[in-house]
Amino acid sequence: FQVEPTMRCNLKCIMCPWPEFRASQADMAWATFQRLVPHLPLTQELDLTGGGESLLHPKLLDMVQSGKEAGCSVGFSTNATLLTPEVSANLVEAGLDWIAYSIDGATASTYEGIRQGARFQRVMDHLQAMQEAKRVQKSQKPRTMIFFVMKRQNVQELPQMVELAHRLGGDQVVAKN
Repeated sequence: FQVEPTMRCNLKCIMCPWPEFRASQADMAWATFQRLVPHLPLTQELDLTGGGESLLHPKLLDMVQSGKEAGCSVGFSTNATLLTPEVSANLVEAGLDWIAYSIDGATASTYEGIRQGARFQRVMDHLQAMQEAKRVQKSQKPRTMIFFVMKRQNVQELPQMVELAHRLGGDQVVAKN
């Protein structure tokens, strides 16, 4: 079951098709999500990913917890710019099953040229904070994936991305065109 918590985003990625569809207040209403909750036990997985940055939704953690309480495997895709150590610790504690990081460059210049508005080192620090939260809480979850959108500007860095993902504790790299 895929639920789009928000269409808002804090970046301006060069390949993103969504900006023309975004409104200033494009969050799913909490009341709308709560109407979905009784149906969550009918599914195995809750994917809280959409056309925006999931971590911008003020009730994302509550959505994760609702999915876990319903017995779902829960995860979402993120640009990780808002994945602070506190947010990571809360997500690990809530039992988040998987998280997919959108990282389209193994170097700061390539990454920042594609994910405009993000800072490569800050995102790397956030990914390490998630790994630390898992270590502190003695958890194997969430399983971590790196989503790499291949473009002419970055495809030559794919081998470096695989190495970087390994160093960061990533479980999988998904390269898409």
